[in-house]
Amino acid sequence: MALLVGGWVLLTAAWVVGNQPLAAPDEADHYVKTVGIAEGEFLGRAAPEARIGATERQIASTRQITRAILVPTGLNPPSCEYGNPRRPLACAPQAEPAPAVERVTPVGTYQPLPYLAPAALVRAGDEYGHAVRWARAAGALAALLFLALAVALLTAPGRVESVLGAAVAVTPMVLFISGSLNPSGLEIASGLAFLAGLLRVSRAEPPPAWVWLATGLAGAVLAASRSPGPIWVLFGLAVALALLGRGAVRRRVREGGRTVWVAGALIAAGVIANRIWEAAHGPETPVATFALRDGLELGLDQLWMAAPDLVGKFGYREYALPLWIPLTWATIVVVLGLLAWRASGTRERRVLAAVAVAGVALPYLLWVLSIRDTGFGLQGRHVIAIIAAVPLLAGELLHRSSRRLPAAGVAATTAILGLVHVAAFYLNGRRYAVGTDGPTWFVGDAVWSPPLGWWPILVLAAAGGLAVAASGLPARRPASLSS
Repeated sequence: MALLVGGWVLLTAAWVVGNQPLAAPDEADHYVKTVGIAEGEFLGRAAPEARIGATERQIASTRQITRAILVPTGLNPPSCEYGNPRRPLACAPQAEPAPAVERVTPVGTYQPLPYLAPAALVRAGDEYGHAVRWARAAGALAALLFLALAVALLTAPGRVESVLGAAVAVTPMVLFISGSLNPSGLEIASGLAFLAGLLRVSRAEPPPAWVWLATGLAGAVLAASRSPGPIWVLFGLAVALALLGRGAVRRRVREGGRTVWVAGALIAAGVIANRIWEAAHGPETPVATFALRDGLELGLDQLWMAAPDLVGKFGYREYALPLWIPLTWATIVVVLGLLAWRASGTRERRVLAAVAVAGVALPYLLWVLSIRDTGFGLQGRHVIAIIAAVPLLAGELLHRSSRRLPAAGVAATTAILGLVHVAAFYLNGRRYAVGTDGPTWFVGDAVWSPPLGWWPILVLAAAGGLAVAASGLPARRPASLSS
């Protein structure tokens, strides 16, 4: 499945360079934390005087996790206008390198693991734009390694449809976040790899040792990437248990021998590291039981508003893609799920239904019982690691079925996915180059352009989309040689 992974690599590279620096959810805050870790400041100075947020509830919540970090000379970003997608990007000019300055970040106590790779390269840049792109590139490499691992775990020789679920799970939002300075990229990618590994383990044939180890590594990284990581790990394990059944799980563990215990130890280490960090530095997270009836009603609105994030809501979530893009992707997920339902047995149908319900219920309950107390809304990127289980599982069930998908259907699906990836990148580029009120073909009128201009980046994205589109074509069998 080299074409699929290669397409993701090219598209993510385009996002790394072609998206305006700091134009991703909370990227300026994650950038400050990354710089701090590069300078040896894993936490920074407590900043009880900070008032970050639009309401008193938000301010009280962010104050617990806000830290002040010294940003070295030249790396402090200018003030930019990110909030209005109708206009091209405008940033205050910098006549000379900005002096060192202490900046506050409301992600100061976040789990450090996702920032380690970006911190290793952030100082390779001599000004903020280069620093952001170097840090993005390092984080993108880590995320892409886990996305490639997910494909490797699911791939079955000669069965193109074996990775169709992964192709559908990796939306433009996944690659946008992976190519941004944001811990959600590693969380999503490791979550996909962990689920893929568990699905591989639950197949009829016993998995080789590397599958156990890869699954354990992905689970450890998932657990240690963000605060809810252990919950996502438990969810994945529950899916595998439901698919296999208790008796089959015991047999599979005996067959795997010591390798299974090594994998389990890796996952346990990730969970323990998460809990130790959260106990030492995490905020208080009381269960939000106040005005519970109102919260349950508002939670439905939160689900509706967060749904477009799953496919693509870019910048600081102020720019949503045209409705046809998320609707197209949602249609593919629904059709894939219905085909899997039709092709599956009773146990598999029950698991698929439970996963679909959990994909809605867990984000809903997460906001009602936890996030609501902070005063902030639900963001789709924070729950992709859960919701992606639906297309992953549906694709896996279709692969296991004796009813093979028509080759034309697989090829058409990946062709649509490739087209949507390119369209999403192009529309985001237009938003920063000329604004959504600007010309549709913006290259000659761009107010803002990435390094080397728009042409190389658009060609890179188009090549990535073409590779994704071509990944669904049936593999050619070598012609037999006549003697």
